[in-house]
Amino acid sequence: MADESSSTRDRLLNAAEKLFLEHGVNQVSVRAINSEAGLNPGAVHYHFGSRDGLVAALGA
Repeated sequence: MADESSSTRDRLLNAAEKLFLEHGVNQVSVRAINSEAGLNPGAVHYHFGSRDGLVAALGA
């Protein structure tokens, strides 16, 4: 299960990074990130707590 969670987190991070580079951080919605990653609409909040948590994880 940890591998699945890690993989999902990686998918979200990769999707967010791609979209942020293409459109700018402030122009990308959580919905777009979940969609790009092929995940359900709550995935970012489940794995990172918020959009800000995802952005912080990218910066770490």
